[in-house]
Amino acid sequence: MRRLAPYLAALVLAALPLSAQDGEDDGSFLERLIEDSLSGAAREVTVTGFRGVLSGRATFDSLTIADADGVWLSVRDAELDWNRLALLRRRFVVSRFAAEEITFDRPPLPADELPAPEAAGPFSLPELPLSVAIDEIAAPRIVLGEALFGEAAEVGLGGSAALEGGQGEAELSIDRLDGEGSFALSGAFSNETAVLRLLLSVDEGPDGIVANLIDLPGLPSLRLSVEGEDPIDDFTASILLATDGAERLAGEVATSVQEVGESPVRRFSADVSGDVAPLFLPEYQPFFGDNIALVTSGARFADGRLFLDELNLDAEKITLDGRLSIAADGLPRLIDIEGTIAAEDGSPVLLPVAGSPTRVDRVVLDIGFDAANGDAWQARAAIEGLDRPDLRAESLALSGSGIIRPGRDVTRPDQVTALFDFDAVNLDLSDPGLGDALGEDVTGRADLSWEDGAPLAIQALTVEAADYALNLSGRVLGFGDNFSFDGRGTARAGNLAAFSGLAGRDLGGAADLNLEA
Repeated sequence: MRRLAPYLAALVLAALPLSAQDGEDDGSFLERLIEDSLSGAAREVTVTGFRGVLSGRATFDSLTIADADGVWLSVRDAELDWNRLALLRRRFVVSRFAAEEITFDRPPLPADELPAPEAAGPFSLPELPLSVAIDEIAAPRIVLGEALFGEAAEVGLGGSAALEGGQGEAELSIDRLDGEGSFALSGAFSNETAVLRLLLSVDEGPDGIVANLIDLPGLPSLRLSVEGEDPIDDFTASILLATDGAERLAGEVATSVQEVGESPVRRFSADVSGDVAPLFLPEYQPFFGDNIALVTSGARFADGRLFLDELNLDAEKITLDGRLSIAADGLPRLIDIEGTIAAEDGSPVLLPVAGSPTRVDRVVLDIGFDAANGDAWQARAAIEGLDRPDLRAESLALSGSGIIRPGRDVTRPDQVTALFDFDAVNLDLSDPGLGDALGEDVTGRADLSWEDGAPLAIQALTVEAADYALNLSGRVLGFGDNFSFDGRGTARAGNLAAFSGLAGRDLGGAADLNLEA
């Protein structure tokens, strides 16, 4: 609503009885006023053909809004039927605001800077110097570009809006012109009571806008509703999603604001469940089963801290439980997560991930750290029976432990250590050269440490297989494009023939190397 405030204010200014010359409307002056009121550093508004400002019916030929990439919104042949005398009573009364055609080609470019969470104040409607009442809003043809949701569409818009004394309400309805679908939005808010009333409903036939927007397999018919009426700082919305006439997901999502000291804390929670499997490709549906349940709650602080008090996900072949606390600097204060992926009968599980089909017999994840009980952390991740077109493995395992020791500055640690052990058993790669070089069984250990003000230290990194061994130690001085390593190590290859495929030529013998960088 804050983003709409300057547009609404400019609309009111545009309707005021401004000066005229020679008894005729000063349209060019009004056009400049609107353009100056609406334009900004990243937004250029152009208005042409404004007429009738001193009459009960004002019109303009076109209005366009552009950013650095060009025009993204244009309005053609608009009219405003309004009551000029009502302005004497500080009321802007419009019987009809209509536009023959609106073209919405793409989303505007994002603003360069958004207010930080701690700088954003509580939500409120703009307090205008006069009340606004628009009895009818009509746009019989709105062209939506493909860039908005992946498919071009044409819709018609109707509705009404009112704003007075910090209290507003709006009723909007949208109907597809080139397909089957309707959207309705009914809402109201009062600055005095801070109560928000919201009712959003979507009812679309197959191949609808929302189905394309979220890329639902098969693009089924869809019905969605979001409904709630509560104080905005303690708001609960009931949601319902159905496809092809069958309910898929239902539950409640809630947000609330609490004051802790001088800073607001935004709490959130969700409790939803249903049969969401039909929303995925048929081959992935067994992963979710006919009922999935998600229960979660947490809080986000103005300084960036994040608490996840509860996370519980339960579906046919996955369970995940945990708690999480992240400090303002992004470092963890609490991690308590356990998860399992497996079929009850032990059969392979197809994971719902992009790319090549990936199957596993079992996945286990267990991570634990609680700064309130000490510095130590531990983690374990294991995959059994990995099967991909390019890689198979009987098992892959990673276990780790270490410390996260806080420093004098509580926003960052003084020391972090990590000791990882990893092993891969019965590797089978589709690339023969890489498979021969890597070997069937690989084990290793990484001993890492970091201290405040110092680079990441690799105390020891070892990788061993049947035909080779690698040992490294040193410091990582930069990451990404500025990666730099200062260290030394040794490499032993007992059978260089295993590397012939990678080298593209026949090799033989053995090698012992000393490495330094």
